[in-house]
Parts: sequence; C-alpha cells; structure tokens
Amino acid sequence: MSFPDSDGFCGLGMKVGSDFHFLHRFQGKILSKSLFFAIKWGVLKATTKSARIRGFHPCKGVKSDFMITIRPILEEEIPAVKRVILTVAYNIFGFEGTLEDSIRHFEAVGEVKDVDDVQTHYFEAGGTSLVAVNGEQVIGSGALQKLDKDTAELKRMWLLDAYHGQGIGYRLIMQLFDFAREQNYTRLRLQTSPEQVRALDFYRKVGFHEIPCYNGDVCEISMEIELS
Repeated sequence: MSFPDSDGFCGLGMKVGSDFHFLHRFQGKILSKSLFFAIKWGVLKATTKSARIRGFHPCKGVKSDFMITIRPILEEEIPAVKRVILTVAYNIFGFEGTLEDSIRHFEAVGEVKDVDDVQTHYFEAGGTSLVAVNGEQVIGSGALQKLDKDTAELKRMWLLDAYHGQGIGYRLIMQLFDFAREQNYTRLRLQTSPEQVRALDFYRKVGFHEIPCYNGDVCEISMEIELS
C-alpha cells in the first residue's frame, strides 16, 4: 500500500521488522546500545534465513535496502527523541522565542516526562516505544500505551520534516499495529490537535476515524481504529 506524495508519508508499506520482532522478546527492559547489539547479533546468527526474507543483511547488521531503521528505543536515545518531538511541535505551533527556548520551557514543565521514563510508562505497562533512526540519528518516534485490556493509545508519533514523503511514518505505524495485535489489543485510539492537519490526514488514510472525546480533553480530536 502506498500513499500519494501530498500526504507527506508516501512509500511502500513494507514490514521492516527484524529489529522490532526480536527486540520485543526483551520488551520488559529498555536496552543499552551495547546490550542491544549483543542480543541482535546472537539472534541474527540463529535466524539468518528469516532475516534475509525481511530484507535484513545479517552480516552487515543494517538494512540492505533501507537507510532508515525502526526499532524499540535505546536508553541513550531518550534525549534525542525528546528533541525530535519538541522540534516538530515548535515548527507546527510556532511558539514564541527560539527553538532552544521552547525546548527548555517544555522540559521544565514536564511536557515529555513520559519519554524520560519509557520503562515505566510504556515497556512495563503493556506498551512500547519505537524510534526511526537514520544511521545513528533519531529522526522519528511512535509509541503505544495501554488504556485497558482491549485498547491501546497511540502516543508520541513524530517525524522530522526533512524525512516526510518517504513512507517512514507508514512503516512506523504499521510496526505499532503489529505490536498491538501481538498484545491482543483490538483497537487503538489517539488524540491530536486540530492544527496537525497533515497528521490527521495521515491517520484517516491508515484507517482511523473520529470518535467522541474519550478522556476529557475536548480541545483535541479523538480518533480510533479497530484492528483486524
């Protein structure tokens, strides 16, 4: 499935799940980079055939046909994820002052405190937190947080402007859908602001539809998708 260039997320809807699937065997613990690569190499040696089918080159340890990798967040990537979130928000909402002023302000008021402790807010609570990485640069993020036994909430779905139009957002959300199904969630919900026109268009195209507000924040637009 692909979307037209105008939606900012065009491209193939491929599963790029090698890192994603084996790392979620360890999802109860956020990994350091050294542990991540140690686990990754050990698993890849045992799953060479499966990894090659997904386009993963086990000898090189990187995608053979993609520069962008999507996988669970590493502990040392937390500051970079927060910067991506606040940078994109600054570009959308046009906060007063400089970008650095905005980042300092929202850090101080705890706007991204859930990202500071992804272990508690996501991994240990029936959810997950993913990053999109270009080489070693974090360029995007997305997460799921449990609402109830059947429902998870899409959170922290952000992508740097320079990477729009390459299908990265679609790949990221498809991996989150896969995780939700593996955890036996039957629906996903989200809230986003009316100003995020591009994001709203994207969510509609992947199957979300608007619903009444589900958490009291009536200034935001609420959406839902039933997972098949």
